[in-house]
Amino acid sequence: MAMSAAAKAIIARLRANNADAHLVPGLTPRPELEEDVSYSAEDIGQDPRALAEDRPSVSLSFGGPAPAAPPGDGPPEAAARPLSAEDKEKNFMDMLRENGVTPFSRWEKELPKLVVDSRFSAIPSQKDRRQLFDKFCKIRAEELRNEKRETTKAAVQGFTDLLHEAVQKLKQHAVDDKEEGEDQGEEGKVYISPSVTLKTLEKTWIKDPRWKACSEAERRKLFGEVVQPLVNVAAAHFKEVRQMALESFRELLHEAAVGPHSRWKDVKEKVSSDPRYRAVARSEREGIFDTFVSEIKASEEAARKERDSREERQQEAWRRLEKEGEQAEKRRLRAAHADAVSAYKTLLVEMVRDPEASWLEMRPKLENDAQGRATSAALQSGDAERLFREHTNSLMNKGIRGFQDLLSERLAPLVEQLDGDSDSRHAALESFEGAQELLEDDLRFARAPKTHRPRLWHRFVCDA
Repeated sequence: MAMSAAAKAIIARLRANNADAHLVPGLTPRPELEEDVSYSAEDIGQDPRALAEDRPSVSLSFGGPAPAAPPGDGPPEAAARPLSAEDKEKNFMDMLRENGVTPFSRWEKELPKLVVDSRFSAIPSQKDRRQLFDKFCKIRAEELRNEKRETTKAAVQGFTDLLHEAVQKLKQHAVDDKEEGEDQGEEGKVYISPSVTLKTLEKTWIKDPRWKACSEAERRKLFGEVVQPLVNVAAAHFKEVRQMALESFRELLHEAAVGPHSRWKDVKEKVSSDPRYRAVARSEREGIFDTFVSEIKASEEAARKERDSREERQQEAWRRLEKEGEQAEKRRLRAAHADAVSAYKTLLVEMVRDPEASWLEMRPKLENDAQGRATSAALQSGDAERLFREHTNSLMNKGIRGFQDLLSERLAPLVEQLDGDSDSRHAALESFEGAQELLEDDLRFARAPKTHRPRLWHRFVCDA
């Protein structure tokens, strides 16, 4: 296909520029080991897609009409005038700006669009061009950062102004409510509603450009700085006002002699004309009354329980004292009984020495004791006879054991002397009377029961 004269002229010019830029034919830049300077969105705070949309498009057409002269090409007299290094650098920077170079741009990708501009070839060294490109990227990054700071500052200031306007409107609403009869508290002071939040403001102000221009995080922060302190003050104020009204209303109920069985319908008629009644919201009055009545009931119930508990403690104390007295009396009686038993046993030892003594015979003698040891009131019924029989049984057992020991001592040697001839047996072994003559000089013989002596002798002789 035949090439137009205009296209041929452009190709010739590109080849000349390529030669100056040390490029190989075909507009391919010679690769050089240069430091790559690139920026991220975080470095400058801009969205690279937004930057790309603002870049002018550059296209090369070799089949159509000749392109317009680049901005750097001026009148012949201007082109003839030599440019200083500063002018060349400025023109190069202007070229980069006009071509939409951003801090995210890469040298290799931008190069094909730049080589067609005479301001590009005005910089003789490829190294200098790259350095100027990197310098421009840094300058542009700083410009974008400054722009973002200014934009953010303006958005913050705008949202702050919006919040102040919102506060003024809220206060005006409060003034209107006060004129309609709702008590705000202190005269001359206006409080915003304590229920105001960022969400409630959003419903009214979300269409305002100042709202949308500020980020969510900044909105929360500025709300906390501008509005939240006013909300806190209002909440504390209304809480104090409500508490005072509540206390006054309770005083009114107390003055009206409200009791545990009072009814709201009856009490309401009595107190409705009092200012303290009207100071409380209509929706809260009956609830406060019910709480007041419940507290009275609870107080009376607590007082009743306290009385019952006090009476129970008193009764418990009386029962404890009574029990302690009974226990002390029992201890005293036991001690007196023990003393009386001990004294009576002493009397038995003194007066009863015969193990076969009769209770009927000895009782009158014991009761005639000058010390009254047998008739002591501390002795229980039957103690005297029981102790008497225990005493005689003890004498009986001691007498029997003593008599058996005596038989062993006196008669056992006589048994050992027997040689089998019954004629040589000692008289003490032949009859009890013979043994009595041998044993009666020993005190143990006299202490042995008279009725038991023959039987015990006979058993001993038979066993021997």
